[in-house]
Amino acid sequence: ESLPTTFEPTDDDKAKFPDSEDLQREMKKRKDKMLANMKFIGNLFLRQLLSIKVIGQVVKGLIGIKDGNALPKDHMIECVCELLQAIGSTVDSEKTPQGKALMDAYAARLKDIKAAFSMRIQVSIENLLQLRKNRWQKKLF
Repeated sequence: ESLPTTFEPTDDDKAKFPDSEDLQREMKKRKDKMLANMKFIGNLFLRQLLSIKVIGQVVKGLIGIKDGNALPKDHMIECVCELLQAIGSTVDSEKTPQGKALMDAYAARLKDIKAAFSMRIQVSIENLLQLRKNRWQKKLF
């Protein structure tokens, strides 16, 4: 299943959910489902049911490396942040020979495009980069 190109409600959605609260709830449900799919893909990789090559293709597609460095949509960056948070420590480890190089490329791409996004997405990218810098150890407050 491919990712939606946008999370703006379509005319069909507006007709199906005339109440704005119902429409917002439906959009939130779709977004949550998309992020859950990213976690699921990450868990498949962690259980060695997906190869690093497949993960590489997914991430490259999400951050726009495959599309001639086109700027990805906000929701795609959210997806890649969710996926990389789930699998980052494994990919970045010595267990996957090309993993560190891939993570370097992904981090560089995210740094390059960060300024083009909203503050919320910038913070999400920065949190991911900081997590990697801290060797994937989450800070506890």
